[in-house]
Amino acid sequence: MKHLKNLFAAALPLLCVVVMSIAVDGQVYGGRSFGVSASITSNASTATSIYADTGQLPQTGGNITISAPSASIPGVLSTGVLTASTSGALRSSQSVAVASDVDVNIGGVRIRANRVTANAGCICCPGVETGICSGSMSFNGLTVTDQAGNPVPVTVSGQANQVVTLPNGVGTLTLNEQVSATGSIVVNGMRIEGAANGNVYSIVIASAASSLECASTSPTPGDVTISGRVLTSGGMPISRASVTLIGPDGNSRSIVSSSMGRFEFAGVEAGSTYILQATHRSYSFEARLISADADISIDLVAK
Repeated sequence: MKHLKNLFAAALPLLCVVVMSIAVDGQVYGGRSFGVSASITSNASTATSIYADTGQLPQTGGNITISAPSASIPGVLSTGVLTASTSGALRSSQSVAVASDVDVNIGGVRIRANRVTANAGCICCPGVETGICSGSMSFNGLTVTDQAGNPVPVTVSGQANQVVTLPNGVGTLTLNEQVSATGSIVVNGMRIEGAANGNVYSIVIASAASSLECASTSPTPGDVTISGRVLTSGGMPISRASVTLIGPDGNSRSIVSSSMGRFEFAGVEAGSTYILQATHRSYSFEARLISADADISIDLVAK
């Protein structure tokens, strides 16, 4: 349980702890995410291709999810499945982008990753007119090779805006690129900038953006129920998964999912933000940040 409490501490920039549920009206939401954006400039002419793009989230909120089977620019870029989503409701907005099986070739320098994920989110706190925003990225299987196919060591710091110089002056790789402003944030999982063979390249892998303008709030007491399902990536239920709910005070409750993958936490104090985490010996899951303003039903899907 210690690692989950550490996760809650890491998520504190997104949290505003309230002792009552918050009735909201008139929030202004913003968000966009996409799997890949690739711009290539040749002979002073620039062509840009964007794959799995949600477009802008309406200011009234809602949910947009889109996917693409792949992205391909011959000799430069190929990917597997791309997914992107953006949403806004109640006191929060969030965006997620995922790119799988990424392979970028800039002048013979290859940047590959099995999976790149970008997350961005904002939440409203009482008495604050703009959202408090935070973001993160993760990846699996990152490798860089030079023109001869030799591996290039990359030590990932985990910090935002880490810049890696690509071999032989080809360009740069930026990991966890984050651009923040008041009430907004953009997170790019990877940005590759480079030049080769007379072309200039600017490629973004997994981009998530969120923004939030907060309306006036008024407190109303009450408890809520947090429920949902634990599922495989293919949508099949996972039974006997341990699901843990961690409150802002670090206290936790755990239950085991049913044969249909269902779980339910009743009597949850409204108005606070919680971490919801599933664990299973055969699957891995990402923790979810939950703003408990009303009854919530959420699916926890294995990676």
